[in-house]
Amino acid sequence: MTYYLATGHTNAQTQIDETHSSTWSFTAGPGWAFGGGDFDMKAGPHTSASIRLSLYHGIDTSGTALAELDLSKAAFCASHGGNCQSFEDTPFHFASPVALASGDTYTATLTSSADDAQSKAYFIKGAGAAGLLDANGNTPVVTGAAAIAAVPEPASLCLLAAGLGVLPITRRAARRRAG
Repeated sequence: MTYYLATGHTNAQTQIDETHSSTWSFTAGPGWAFGGGDFDMKAGPHTSASIRLSLYHGIDTSGTALAELDLSKAAFCASHGGNCQSFEDTPFHFASPVALASGDTYTATLTSSADDAQSKAYFIKGAGAAGLLDANGNTPVVTGAAAIAAVPEPASLCLLAAGLGVLPITRRAARRRAG
């Protein structure tokens, strides 16, 4: 059965450019193949770079690259009927589905070399709530395999670490003021 990574029309939008990407990790079930993605996306008004969906065998992008698909700005806009500045379903379908080994973990990433500016970047809606769907929109029956998990961007992880690092300092300051 061929599955596609898919996002919906709800949840927050995420910027995709030279410093921001969307990454998902999943463990394949028996008989799975990966066909690519169907993402709710739009482009900034001055976007000119292409956007790429890549699939890796492993828990992150250091694994073996299995497939990738680049959409030029023109191809991206064509998939939107010419209006690429509104959120629409954007297909990223590989020429041939990639057979997956049951129980193995795979990582998919959506990246672009677009400048880190809202007017030049791409945007994806619902990246954190993505799921795997077959061509009929059905989710896979998962037996002993994790379906999908969004992987936080490195920038988000740094922000979380910085926030957690400040907690002991603020607690100490509050105790000094109280004591």
